[in-house]
Amino acid sequence: MIKVLSFDLDDTLWDNHQAIARAKQKLYNHLVEQYPQISTLYDQKAFEDLGWAIIQANPNNPNIASLKQQQIEKVLAQFDIPLQAADYFFDYYYEWRNRVELFPEVISCLNALKSNYQLVSATNGNINLKSIGLDHFFDYSVCAADVQAKKPDQKIYQSILKKLKVDAEQVIHIGDSFENDVLGSLHCGMKALWYNPNRLAQPMIPTDFSTQYLGSISHHAQIAEMMKYIQHL
Repeated sequence: MIKVLSFDLDDTLWDNHQAIARAKQKLYNHLVEQYPQISTLYDQKAFEDLGWAIIQANPNNPNIASLKQQQIEKVLAQFDIPLQAADYFFDYYYEWRNRVELFPEVISCLNALKSNYQLVSATNGNINLKSIGLDHFFDYSVCAADVQAKKPDQKIYQSILKKLKVDAEQVIHIGDSFENDVLGSLHCGMKALWYNPNRLAQPMIPTDFSTQYLGSISHHAQIAEMMKYIQHL
């Protein structure tokens, strides 16, 4: 019997690309407002390219907050700006990063599921669930930095099983990334539901996982409806 529903967060419960793009723009604008000399070396694109270069140079670092901090510190150091200012600018960025707009059916979906299942969140990101008003829905929340590994690594999924003391077959994980969420959770022995709002073509599912993979959905309201039929799997 299914006991736990696990949710990815970014691009599953909100449009993360929009939120991150806005936060990056706000950060750059604020840096230049406070220290105009930065614009002599970095325009918006160059600043973002630096951030991407740091990420690429640290592919196994699951702590994306530390990578953003490195980006800010590198820019400040180039202009002999005290590095203590990096904490201030990171906090400014993080405040905007947490200003997400939930997809329309998310709250009603979580409300409908909360009374019958334990809900958890599992993300490679660094959102603050309390700041966006979702923390009370989840019995457990884990991010990549907590376990020092990013999905599809098994450590995130295994932490759910350990924390909630359930077997893998009692968990359904729901997320937008076929590789990180679907295949990652399937390899851990969980069942998986692909959040696929753009109705992308489905990649091949290995035969070994044919009974664990529950298909795809394009709207959050479909989750509660599907659970009426699969809750005893």
